[in-house]
Amino acid sequence: MVRKNDPSDIFRLLDSVGLSKSYVSSLLPGWWDDQAASNTAGLSEFKLLLSRNLGVDIEGLSADEPELKFRLPHVRRLKRSVKYDETQLTPAVSISLSAARMAIAACTKEYRPLPSAMELRKVIFDAYKAKYVSLRALIRTCWDHGIPVIHVSGFPDGMPKMDGMVVSIKERPAIVLAKQTQFQAWMAFILAHEMGHLSNGHCSNGEMLVDESLDETSLKEGEGDKEEREADQYALVLLAGDEELAIDFPGTMKPKEISRYAMDYHRQHRVDAGHVILNYAYRSGEWQRSIAALKVLDDKKRAIPDIVQAMMHELDPQRLSDTSLAFLFKMCGVKAEAA
Repeated sequence: MVRKNDPSDIFRLLDSVGLSKSYVSSLLPGWWDDQAASNTAGLSEFKLLLSRNLGVDIEGLSADEPELKFRLPHVRRLKRSVKYDETQLTPAVSISLSAARMAIAACTKEYRPLPSAMELRKVIFDAYKAKYVSLRALIRTCWDHGIPVIHVSGFPDGMPKMDGMVVSIKERPAIVLAKQTQFQAWMAFILAHEMGHLSNGHCSNGEMLVDESLDETSLKEGEGDKEEREADQYALVLLAGDEELAIDFPGTMKPKEISRYAMDYHRQHRVDAGHVILNYAYRSGEWQRSIAALKVLDDKKRAIPDIVQAMMHELDPQRLSDTSLAFLFKMCGVKAEAA
C-alpha cells in the first residue's frame, strides 16, 4: 500500500501518468529537495505545490490509500478527439489549466467579450492600423479584451497534448496554445478558432474546451460538431473576410511561385499570405507543396516567440508569488535571463 506521508510514493503515482520525478522536481522551487518533505509541514507544502502547479487534488494525495486526481473544471468538453482519449490528455490539460489560472490572475485589463468576426476584423484594421489580420494582431486584440493568450511548451517529452484550449475562470477567459509550429499563419488559425469559441459563447464560466488537433483533417466538410464548425467559420471570416477563398494553384507551380502568388493576393486583399496557402492546402490536400511554400514565405520562426513576448509585456508579475511566476515562465518557455 502507498504510504500517504512518503513523497517517493507520490512521485511514483505521478510517474504512472508520464510525470517523472525529474520533471516534477524541475517545477518545484529551487530550495526544494526530498528532505524538505521529511516532516508534516514540509509534506503539506509539497502537496500544495503539486496541487497548484500540476492541478492534482490534495485530498486524493492525503487519503489513507493515496490516488491521483486532477482538479479539472466541472464541465469539460474535448473537441476533435482522434488520436487520444480524455485520460491520455488529462495531465497536459491539467498543467495547462494551472498556467492559465496564473495568467488570468496576472492580467490587469478589464475583460470585454469578443464581437463578431467581421466586427473584429474591422477593429483590427481601423484601431490598430493593421494591413491584414496577423498573428500579432490577434494576440494584441485578445490581451486588449482582457483575454490572456499563452503558449505552453514545457511538457515532458512524449506527453500527449492538445493544439489549443479555452477556459473561463472567475468570469475571465484565457486561451492556451500548445501546438509546436514555426508558421505564424497556422498558429493564427488556431488562435482565431479559439477566439471563435469565446465569441460564440461555447465556453461559459467554469468550463473548458480542449481542441486536441487542428491540423490538415480539421476542416474537412461534414466533420466535427456544430460548435467546431462555428469556431472554424469565425476564424476563416476573421482572417480572410470570407469563409472560402477558393484559390487554386496549378500542379505545375513550384513552392516559390506559390509563395509569390500568395503575397500578391495578400497585398491586393489584405489577407495573410500564409493563410492563403493554408486555406488552399486544407481544401486541396496538397500539403507537401503547401508546406514547402510556407517555408519559403515564413522563415523567421516567430510564432511562439511573439506569443511569449506579448505575455511578458502584458502580465503583472506583482500579482503572482515567486513560485507561481517561475512555474508560468517555465511552462511558457521563458528563459531565466529574460524573466
